[in-house]
Amino acid sequence: MNAVPVDTSRLRFACIEAAELLDERGRQRLDQEDRPLYRLTCSVKSDEAKPTQVDIRIASHHPPQIEEFSIVEFVNLKVRYWSQGDRSGMSWSAESVRPAPPKKSTSATTKGES
Repeated sequence: MNAVPVDTSRLRFACIEAAELLDERGRQRLDQEDRPLYRLTCSVKSDEAKPTQVDIRIASHHPPQIEEFSIVEFVNLKVRYWSQGDRSGMSWSAESVRPAPPKKSTSATTKGES
């Protein structure tokens, strides 16, 4: 099955940990273009649901420069559904990750208010 793009406009991601994605021998895994793979464990929350934890894979020649517990946004986030025997799940991936811009305040202030 092909990867499905994820609309992130109503989602917030807090990066819990960024780590190298290792194979069974302890070596860093590579993608098809020989770029090192990284796993970002994130808490994801929407206004409608409780937070959940997901692992998102990115490929990059440079380790992600993301501080733990920072709010991040993903570029071209996709999810792929998979099944293998009696097991199934979702695999998340993105082209890159970056710190999210500060969230805009929903309260309006008037000039000159104290």
